[in-house]
Amino acid sequence: TFGNGSPTYSSYRLALWKYLKGAGIKFSFVGSQHSGAKELEQRANEGHPGWHIRQISAHIVTWLQEYRPTYVLLHIGTNDIWFHDDVLHAPERLRLLIEQITETLPGVTVLVAQITPEGAQYERQVASFNGAIPGIVSAEVAAGKRVEFAGESYTVQPIRPEAFAGVQIVLSSTPGKVSKEYSPIAAKAG
Repeated sequence: TFGNGSPTYSSYRLALWKYLKGAGIKFSFVGSQHSGAKELEQRANEGHPGWHIRQISAHIVTWLQEYRPTYVLLHIGTNDIWFHDDVLHAPERLRLLIEQITETLPGVTVLVAQITPEGAQYERQVASFNGAIPGIVSAEVAAGKRVEFAGESYTVQPIRPEAFAGVQIVLSSTPGKVSKEYSPIAAKAG
């Protein structure tokens, strides 16, 4: 996020920077843009005020290859709604953007935020866009993309007998038929 509309042009990045620094976590903000409060020692970001999802998609591969981030934070879609850019298909553009990111950098963790309503005239479109995000993210997770849980990174795998080897805990949501087939295999594996 560039921080447009924020008094310091820092947006959430200042609070995130303070948190990470205070926790002693080594990190670097990366990107071709620079903005933010003077106290924000790392002002790099890839926020582009006024840009739509399709514009970010047109450049994302180049940026990812240049900066090679470990995490990508996406707060995107607001401009698609404000400027009536084929709002119905904005969630699909988001899905394709996430796919571009995870295919370009297979080990990356993508964090997707919901957009915030900016006036009553946009509430329905924002609610529809935000309502699509969990399904998009769930589909990416089911396809084996990176997920973070309790500070550890995991990759979700499709169920198969050999997937249980060496596993201490299994988190699943499976239909009864699948559970009946795989529960004995999981129990036998330990």
